[in-house]
Amino acid sequence: MVGGPLLGVEGLYQGQNEKHRLIISVTLLQRSIVVEVDPKWVCAAEPEHPVERALRQAREMDGGRMAGRPAGL
Repeated sequence: MVGGPLLGVEGLYQGQNEKHRLIISVTLLQRSIVVEVDPKWVCAAEPEHPVERALRQAREMDGGRMAGRPAGL
């Protein structure tokens, strides 16, 4: 999201007909929500490299104990 109250949030975007929705997953709560958004506030995100994704997920799962390690390691 590049604007509005969800600025900076990433999720899956579904734009169909008049409805523009963003699916947001909250890992900590093990829940996802769907919100309607203004399409002018949405932009495509850079694709994340699979290794970066795995490292980010590992840091999220271990409660940030890997946070002291340099990014990308």
